[in-house]
This record gives sequence, structure tokens and C-alpha cells, in this order.
Amino acid sequence: MIAQTWASLMAVGRSGYVKNARAILQGASALRNGISEIDGLQVMGDDVTMVVAWRSIDKAVPIYVLNDVMTANGWHLSVLHAPPALHYCVTPANVRSVGKLVDDLQTACEKVKQMTKSGAAGVEGGKAPIYGLAGGLPDRGLIGDILKDVQDLMLKNV
Repeated sequence: MIAQTWASLMAVGRSGYVKNARAILQGASALRNGISEIDGLQVMGDDVTMVVAWRSIDKAVPIYVLNDVMTANGWHLSVLHAPPALHYCVTPANVRSVGKLVDDLQTACEKVKQMTKSGAAGVEGGKAPIYGLAGGLPDRGLIGDILKDVQDLMLKNV
């Protein structure tokens, strides 16, 4: 981390570093505030870093199905298992997309609620069943093995 910080300072200078850090922290704050306003989602943690994590507090919005809907809309969020949640790291490369992310999360939540109401199990070809299964297994070592196998299959033809 020290080397990365030094390299960043050398590349953009002190004022550029401060500018980027300010934008990241403001973007993360905007993301936390935006998610807090979405019915059914809850921000996790009180930190002020660039990583924002959230979970569903609405049974009609399974978090992994929400991730599948967001993935289908072009977003690539990170999945957490204990507890089931999603997270996003705000960076200089994506800070301008925070508002769109919040809007798309709101829309996706509504879509997932409608899917749940209609009895739809999830997104066709989605990974929600895999993540849900992995989160429910008592043998944590087995989870790693399964996820490695799934990733190998997903990347087989890449």
C-alpha cells in the first residue's frame, strides 16, 4: 500500500492525489446515502472508506438475485457471503458512475420485487443459486472448492 500511494503521488502530484481522494470519499458517501434511501437495502458498516457494502433487509429482494439483475444491466458488483451482501469499491475510474449505480440499484430492486411477487425464481443463467448454496454450506473449505470449479467452468472458453 505504501508503494502504491507513493506511485500515485509521483504520477499525479500532491494536488492530484488530494483531488482524487476527495472525489472518492465524496463518491462513497453519495453511494452510502443513495443506498440508504432505497427501500429494502441497508448499508453495512460506519466506515468512511472507498468500499461500500450493503445487504437486503427485504425478503422480496434476495441479494444474489439483485446482483444477477445488476449484472444483466452491465454492473459488476462484488459478492459477499457472511453475511450475504454486495459491495463496490469507488475509484477515480468509476466515481462519476455512482449516481447511475444508485439509480440502477433502485430500478433493480423494484424489478426483483416484481419477480418475487410473480413467483420467478431468478434471472435465467444467473449465479444466485450458486452464491446462495455456497453461503449455506457448513463446510467453509468446500465452498472455496465449489467456487473455484464454477469459476474454472465460467472461464473455460474465455
